[in-house]
Amino acid sequence: MRSETIVLAGNTIILNELKIKEIKEDIIPKIGPAWEKLTQGNTAEIVDRLQDQMVEIFPQLKGINLEECYPSEIEAFVEAWINVNFSGLKRLLGPVVSLTTLGKQKLELSAVNP
Repeated sequence: MRSETIVLAGNTIILNELKIKEIKEDIIPKIGPAWEKLTQGNTAEIVDRLQDQMVEIFPQLKGINLEECYPSEIEAFVEAWINVNFSGLKRLLGPVVSLTTLGKQKLELSAVNP
């Protein structure tokens, strides 16, 4: 299990890798509703809605005053969360995409030059 420690608004947060089951049950169902709430209403209120939805998706942020955070701290938090939970997937996707592209190019070449 991977973990990463970051500092957000002076608070130390330890991010622990989630199980696939936890991502499927706890994170994914919250993304759609969070996006809907984020895009509703007055644009001037988007930061407040974003803060509410981030706390909903990332419970580690409960009790942290996100208004006291620098945007770079929030960015670092999200990057750390992705690294902890999806670094293996990120490493695998590059070669898979390359193989897919190579295969597509070979199919296109064989169609042009039978």
